[in-house]
Amino acid sequence: MGIVINNPSNTTLADNSVTTTKIADGAVTPAKLSTAVQENNRNYIINSDFKIAQAQTSATVTAGNSAPTASLGYPVFDCWFVYSVGANSTLSQEGNLSAKRLQLQTNPGTTAMGIGQRIESVDAVNLAIKTVTLSFECSHSNLTSLTITASRPTTSADTFGTIASPTKTEINTTTISITNTLTRYSITFTCPQEVERGLEVLFSFNSNASSGTFQLANVKLEEGSWATTFIPTIYAEELRKCQRYFIKMSDHLYTYFTSAGGLTSENLHLNMFGATRIRNLISTNPIGGISSITIGAGISADSTRTTYTSPGAGFYGGSPIYTVRAYIP
Repeated sequence: MGIVINNPSNTTLADNSVTTTKIADGAVTPAKLSTAVQENNRNYIINSDFKIAQAQTSATVTAGNSAPTASLGYPVFDCWFVYSVGANSTLSQEGNLSAKRLQLQTNPGTTAMGIGQRIESVDAVNLAIKTVTLSFECSHSNLTSLTITASRPTTSADTFGTIASPTKTEINTTTISITNTLTRYSITFTCPQEVERGLEVLFSFNSNASSGTFQLANVKLEEGSWATTFIPTIYAEELRKCQRYFIKMSDHLYTYFTSAGGLTSENLHLNMFGATRIRNLISTNPIGGISSITIGAGISADSTRTTYTSPGAGFYGGSPIYTVRAYIP
């Protein structure tokens, strides 16, 4: 079938008459691609539109540079770490359900702050020796300069270190001018072979960061030398991706035992979702009480159980909430 040219005479080109050498460089732009084509250009950023906030929707970011770790530095948004140096900041989820965004409110005394995401090596390996484009929307009420840094682990896969003690090597650093109006920007860089160990993308203000509001939305990291349209993913699909690194699970357990002590010990073992990056285990001893609850690495118990008693018998029960934090350190 020939190609019909959109003009009054409906001119038709013969099959195979348009070859690669006849298409000028830059002639095929994202605007000329169909939505279906752009949707197939994978976004390597998880929770890219900031809709997933399993932990909470707002939090104080305590001043310091000891984040991020496998469990520290992710107070609100799944897969996004935040730090604030010099003074506390406030992180919150803003917008409506169809258009969420990250907001970081800094206070006087803040000397540096940043928001970033670490892409696991099992995914980052696909970007080795490739040109990639990072696009995003952002604004700042006061500052006019934003630094975007891409890094990879220096030695060990999925080990970047903290802001204070990094174990990462920079791939690209770009500083752009921004305004106080939410605007879309993009940068392009090439990933080296070593990005197979993982990739970190960091948005930061490294000086004069005090007093102001930063907003970030609709982040996309894709293969290629130009930015295609940002298309939100299905909420349930994005939640499943996030749960590889953070899970909140509630459990309702009742254990019956006799006052005569016929049952002296009983353990509950919960394997925490085999899909998590770190396989964890919760083990409880109901008769022994709360002090006997042991948890695997990366798990914390956010509430306690309660012991109920009645004449001649007792029930050990409650509804604790367990969280698994398995972020990339």
